[in-house]
Amino acid sequence: MTTTACDAKGDTVDPMTNPETIALASFTGTPGSACTANSGMEVSYSGYTLSSYRSVGYDGSAHPGAGANNVRTMRTTGECTGSTSTRSAGSSSYGDWEVNGGATTYLNCYSQSSGGCGQEDSASCSGTYQVEITQPPAEVTKCDDFDKVKIMNELKNISADRVVEEDHACAAGSGSFTLFPLGMHDRDGDGSATVMMLPVMTEGTGTMTMNAWVTSLTVVDDEGYDLRIVDPGFDLVQGSDDLVAGLSSHSTLVTGTHSFSSGEHSGFAPFVIEELDPPDIEDLAVDMTWTCSSGAATVSRDQGYILDLDDLGCGVDQKLVMRVLNGPNRIHWELYGTAHVTKVTPTVNGAGGRDFSLAIGPLLVAGTVTSWDSTDAEVTFTTIEYDGVDVCDEGSYTLPAE
Repeated sequence: MTTTACDAKGDTVDPMTNPETIALASFTGTPGSACTANSGMEVSYSGYTLSSYRSVGYDGSAHPGAGANNVRTMRTTGECTGSTSTRSAGSSSYGDWEVNGGATTYLNCYSQSSGGCGQEDSASCSGTYQVEITQPPAEVTKCDDFDKVKIMNELKNISADRVVEEDHACAAGSGSFTLFPLGMHDRDGDGSATVMMLPVMTEGTGTMTMNAWVTSLTVVDDEGYDLRIVDPGFDLVQGSDDLVAGLSSHSTLVTGTHSFSSGEHSGFAPFVIEELDPPDIEDLAVDMTWTCSSGAATVSRDQGYILDLDDLGCGVDQKLVMRVLNGPNRIHWELYGTAHVTKVTPTVNGAGGRDFSLAIGPLLVAGTVTSWDSTDAEVTFTTIEYDGVDVCDEGSYTLPAE
């Protein structure tokens, strides 16, 4: 995902490669009352859930005052605004001081299972971010003494929630799957990364959804790494050391062939490899067999259109769902049968319709949605590349409604 947002200093904040750090502008205000600094413009966290935060003053930032309960972190614009309570700044390994915390109103955004604010809108964590020092200490004579400051948001990159669109029906089957990277992060900068993947069926029968249970799994290629399939309901939160907290207790290490009972691992469960060398990401693959059950939470979403990758000459027996949405204009992309991960791309009004460009890891898809209604959508694809190589047939297609 290459959707970026400029911070106040003109740098880019890319939620895929550097997901947690938002640099804020200079503090403004009157030290006798309050000092505030914000991100200057909207930061995009489309498709992510925030799980914790850390507000950090660094490079000589004045301390807000030891023991003073006077620092708030907030999201001031967007679908789901909110603020933490005022908290005290302590020492920091990231800078001169920091304030941190867990679940608060500020963090109550996109989650399919939480029932909280914005749970149906994967862009609801996006917005303008701000730090406020409500009562600066007496020795601070001007607000920009607090510069520089940044917010470090920890993210739930992928969840294993069993959530399915109510119109997506499961059919038992078996198939071969490539493991497609949805998130790959090198938080500690050592050149290796933790990669979080969803299975995409390249060949097989039946229809996998989140109401499926995997009955057998054979590892085709793990490139010599520890490959894990994640338990239902587990949120993958990667720490600064690149490791996913609690992963070993909420996943199964898979090598060779495994048999699973109903209820162990759902269809489209995420897969994870920690500390992977990025060039090794392209050949990871498994074979799976599944049966169908029930119990996944259902959601009803805006009209979607079915994109069959095999019909596009991709050589992949997998369906996607494209949803064209307004206010703001954007497209949601989903694997058919899932509702726990959505990739969002903004659209630009062009001469022929709504132009889009979607990049997820090595995948780049660009084109124009020329029309859409309750029956079908007309889409022209101008680019479909994987790692710079054309992988499907570009051109115009009619996508049927769900």
